[in-house]
Amino acid sequence: MPDHERESALTVFRALDLCGVDFSSAPSRRKPILIAEGTLGGVPPGPVVADGLLALDTAPGGVAPAPVVVDGVPAGDTAPEGARPQLAWRGLTACNDWQGFEHFLRRPGPRLGAFDLPFGLPRTLLRAWGWEHLDHRAVSNNFAGEDRAFWIARLKAFCAARPAGQKFTHRACDLPVGSSPSMKWVNPPVVFMYREGFSRILEAGWRLPGFETVDVAFELPHMLRLAVEAYPGALARSLVGRASYKADDAMRQNDARLQTRQRIVEGLATLPDLQLRLDAVQVQALLDDARGDTLDAVLCLVIAARCALQGPPRWGAPEGVDPLEGWIAA
Repeated sequence: MPDHERESALTVFRALDLCGVDFSSAPSRRKPILIAEGTLGGVPPGPVVADGLLALDTAPGGVAPAPVVVDGVPAGDTAPEGARPQLAWRGLTACNDWQGFEHFLRRPGPRLGAFDLPFGLPRTLLRAWGWEHLDHRAVSNNFAGEDRAFWIARLKAFCAARPAGQKFTHRACDLPVGSSPSMKWVNPPVVFMYREGFSRILEAGWRLPGFETVDVAFELPHMLRLAVEAYPGALARSLVGRASYKADDAMRQNDARLQTRQRIVEGLATLPDLQLRLDAVQVQALLDDARGDTLDAVLCLVIAARCALQGPPRWGAPEGVDPLEGWIAA
């Protein structure tokens, strides 16, 4: 690629579209896959969240409002030198079926997505099945080739042969962030999130930082889509500790969890490395969704932004990623 084309490509990649995906292994109208999309950089003037308060750019008497300023950063297309990058949440898409999700995955880039689903299985499990010599694509293909009942039986057999208290085995990347083992088939059915989600990401041609080298200077901008595994719960805990902020069961959707969601939203405005800018409608949507799916999608969007800020060639991936187990951005 000539130098001028290489520089042109790098310019495009500095303006990646971002998305955070709260995944469901069985999408439906009741439990859709939610995709929060956004961009880094300037944000048009509008309501923002600052230090837990809504700063609305309104003025009485029809007078044009002054630009909103938060932490010394004007809400325009530019920011002062040294200011935190600004993340704008552009919108939320609900995929009620696989067709809608697959259509999203096939959209051209450049794009970086953080997906709340496992990108790998524990090496201990793969070794027991004689799969440790395979690469991540072959493992995904094998797992997609049998139905859920088949894998539940095999996973139960694996657990039955292990000592009490150690039935499930974790990936090395699960423990630091506190995520569920990717082999669990219930509460939550994480292994089927892996089965249904990871194979579709691979089939759609997304690239995987950490699993492979991605030199953006030699990629076609409209073809590049980067996918990372994310765990929104780790980001939430960094803001509010282990307080619960969501519940699928309506009987457990209480004021305490609502207040915790409020604290998370406030915390996202004061992150040290970037600032999420929200309008009043967006804030209310995050608070009103007691299941926490909307908030999880936006937490994943923030994680995607952090990976984008890390940039090529690793996009946040640590050194020495296990090519079977993967890594988790949080």
